[in-house]
Amino acid sequence: RLARDWGKALKSANEIAEGLGTFLTGNRIGFETLEKGGLGIRITGVEAKSGFLNFVANLADEDSLSCSCERNGGKKKKATQHNAVEEGPPKRTLTMEMMPSTFLQEEYELFCRYQQSVHKDKENDVESYKGFLVETPIEYESVQGCSSSSRQSNRDSPPSVHMPCEIPAFQGYGAFHQQYRIDGKLVAVGVVDVMANCLSSKYFFWDPDYAFLELGKISSLAEIDFVKLAHREQRGLHYYYQGFYIHTCPKMAYKADYKPAELLCPTSLTWVNFDEGLRQKMKQSQGRMLVLAESGFQGLYQDEEKRCAQLVEEFTRLGDLKCMLHDKFVLFRSLLEWAKGDYKEMLKIQAGKWMASCGSEASSGMIYKLA
Repeated sequence: RLARDWGKALKSANEIAEGLGTFLTGNRIGFETLEKGGLGIRITGVEAKSGFLNFVANLADEDSLSCSCERNGGKKKKATQHNAVEEGPPKRTLTMEMMPSTFLQEEYELFCRYQQSVHKDKENDVESYKGFLVETPIEYESVQGCSSSSRQSNRDSPPSVHMPCEIPAFQGYGAFHQQYRIDGKLVAVGVVDVMANCLSSKYFFWDPDYAFLELGKISSLAEIDFVKLAHREQRGLHYYYQGFYIHTCPKMAYKADYKPAELLCPTSLTWVNFDEGLRQKMKQSQGRMLVLAESGFQGLYQDEEKRCAQLVEEFTRLGDLKCMLHDKFVLFRSLLEWAKGDYKEMLKIQAGKWMASCGSEASSGMIYKLA
């Protein structure tokens, strides 16, 4: 039986191979697709045998063939035909340019492609784009003679081991667009503010076709290197700001991967070391307002608990809280009419903690969304 089943499988494989071979022989497009693989061959025929396809091919250009092998104690020797060129795809060149913020059609079109592909945002008119990433209250201020000296300093510096492109020189202060190009093609833009003490990274958008390059990571490392190099000429410029950190949002939480770093406590307005212990503390807080700076601020957390208890007890403000459930708006007091027992009390405490952390006045103009 096993031999019979194997015979049937072999016959089926032969039929598939013969059918595919007949198709390829009568369809030159299939051959052309295989020839585009860059191997420098031209397919002249195909033969089906024992369930396999054997291709008959000739070298389209003998000068394009090269190979390498290990010989003589591991040293590589290249075997070539007719002075062959090096094998592999052609090298690509990544460049980075920096210019004062201005509207460029090329950048706007790339922004629209990025928004549609990554954020599913199809409504991106020119004026909205300008208001978001071009117009700025920060005036451009050039520093006399800094560009040439910074450029020479960058050239004299040893190349960064992690950067595939040269970092542009410090030009002055203001809002800038950092253009990333591969062989001249615009593939990404970083929007930054360069100020007296820091570079603030505002936004970064990239060509969806180049997502596999993870250009966002390259831009972060490039911006860090820019600050380090600019600091040699402008001693006050020594901080790199990545903007807001949102622990529960993956598109914002990546910022914690760049270390060492500090996080601004929203309660005490003091900078604290952003280590793994703090990340775990934020995870356990489940989105509640958190006092990051421990020293001297424990009382604030206790006050928040008291405010929560008061809100739950009096219930007037808590009952007027506007909620969203399944894309529909409803007052919290109406929502509780559908809840019973322990679940009802849990909802009141949960909403009370949220209102206490946001503040009664601020939360009155906000929407409390329930999953």
